[in-house]
Amino acid sequence: MAQGESQPEIVDLEECPLPGFSSITQFSNEGIKKILAATRAFQSLPSSGPAWDLQKSYPEFNRAMKNARKRLIPMITLLLNHANISTEEFRFGDIDEKFEFLVEANDDMLERIGCALDEASGLFQKAHTIVVNQGIASYSLRPPGLWGKRKAEVEQSDPTSSTVNADDDDKAMPVEVQQKMSNREIKKAVYKRTVKEKPQVRFKTPVDNSPSPFVPKLKEKPNSIKPLSILPEYNSKNEEFYGHPYSVELNLWEPSDSMLTTVSPQLPKALQDTPLVEVNTARDIEQLLRDLYPVTELAVDLEHHGYRSFLGFTCLMQISTRDKDYIIDTLALRDHLYHLNEIFTNPKIVKVC
Repeated sequence: MAQGESQPEIVDLEECPLPGFSSITQFSNEGIKKILAATRAFQSLPSSGPAWDLQKSYPEFNRAMKNARKRLIPMITLLLNHANISTEEFRFGDIDEKFEFLVEANDDMLERIGCALDEASGLFQKAHTIVVNQGIASYSLRPPGLWGKRKAEVEQSDPTSSTVNADDDDKAMPVEVQQKMSNREIKKAVYKRTVKEKPQVRFKTPVDNSPSPFVPKLKEKPNSIKPLSILPEYNSKNEEFYGHPYSVELNLWEPSDSMLTTVSPQLPKALQDTPLVEVNTARDIEQLLRDLYPVTELAVDLEHHGYRSFLGFTCLMQISTRDKDYIIDTLALRDHLYHLNEIFTNPKIVKVC
């Protein structure tokens, strides 16, 4: 650094105040609460169909929607411009095009955020550019045969030098490259599967591949506020569908203070110190529930099977706690998995997917 040149100032984000906020953490917590409030307000609107058409018949409702649209469109445009996303298609598109545009823009911004977080945490690092002064060599191969030979083109960055064409002279290629090319083996993957029996033939409930609406198959509703009620609904096109059985509980859910509190990361136990439990029977499910009742957090992952299946289905479930790992055979236990709703619908247990 040149003499007299000032060093860049390092700013601690936690100590950098925002207008009306004392730290980034406070800003994030308040932002989450605002997002949840906006989501609940949106979900309180009538769904498309007869309920929406009924509300549209009231002039007061139409005026309220028009005023909300006048406020929301400029706000959305401002946010898109702030994210360097062109808003021309959004401003001039119809309502369906606006919706599709926002979905794509939201995916793009979330992808940017994910990459930025990975880079900040050290999981992703930008590649360093290496400048070579003497020259850059690039080798391109042509398939060997009667008409083609292996070819190396060495492009020198020095403008006074000429390009070497080694069509007829393999000696122009470095010895290490020649050895790798002459000794390399070409392996061809063989895709052949032998399936004696499709797993879905053992399902007690036959697989339904029809285009009819999905009907929830819950047999009971644990941790419920509203009792289980599976009734058909209709959209604006008079198409039948079934709402989410836990829509009331999801709309009323609010994160606890402990979920919004910053904590120090806790490293998992070593693999050799973490027991692996296989869950293959209904009795294993009962023991799994007893193990999971006391926990306050768990991780869950699913594997999808699509071979010789029209829509595919879940073939494996993995659950991890701080003390144990569980592998659940969802093919063998397909008709017993609803018992896990005791855990998955418990709002006091944090699920990490």
